[in-house]
Amino acid sequence: MKYAFVTGASRGIGRQIALDLLKSGCFVIANYRESEQDMLEARKAFLKISEKFTFFKADMSCYDDVMTTCERLSSTYDGLDYLILNCGATSRIPFGNITQDEWQSTFNANVSMPFFLVQGLKDKIRHDGRIIFVGSILGIVPHSVSIPYGVSKASQHMLVKYLVNHFAPQRITVNAIAPGFVDTLWHSGKSADLIARISGKISLGRFAEVSEISHACMFLIENPYVTGQVVIVDGGYCFN
Repeated sequence: MKYAFVTGASRGIGRQIALDLLKSGCFVIANYRESEQDMLEARKAFLKISEKFTFFKADMSCYDDVMTTCERLSSTYDGLDYLILNCGATSRIPFGNITQDEWQSTFNANVSMPFFLVQGLKDKIRHDGRIIFVGSILGIVPHSVSIPYGVSKASQHMLVKYLVNHFAPQRITVNAIAPGFVDTLWHSGKSADLIARISGKISLGRFAEVSEISHACMFLIENPYVTGQVVIVDGGYCFN
């Protein structure tokens, strides 16, 4: 049986990736940070597919939690096959008002703590395993807001490329998915007018479904010859 650890797995893209991994027969260790309601809703969805899962509560933007996570996973499981680094944080504070703490907290969530999680689990990922980051199109194409988010995601994409050779001897591939705008709660605060304006900049004219992003993740899991890549799944946002 394959074992997968998915961060931010209680809702949105992470939940869908966990669901698709369960469908493939994996045992899924599903991380969530704090919302018990999200966890319970995810649990209900998971049980419709399989009982081969457990939930793991930890803040993946906190160094102490990341270290505790590495220790618990290492002592509980013989190894991991798939490490899916999905959780992250954004910042929509205007350029002139961004503080050092705000900048640092976004980088902690999107770059620093994912790095230390991978480092802490490097000896637990089995040969022929997969490490997959969920990046963002905003790490490739500038957007009008979210400067710390976009720059941190660009850094995450580069981290993927730096990690490739460290894991190549074990035939572990390292890749990222760069979703465009996805129909999740992440965008729930946006007005209908703003959603329409963004959609107008997407060649396909709509936000992605979470299943379309998860499909890219499953492709990277299934293909052993793709590594060091940032796979864009944005509906054509790059070309507008």
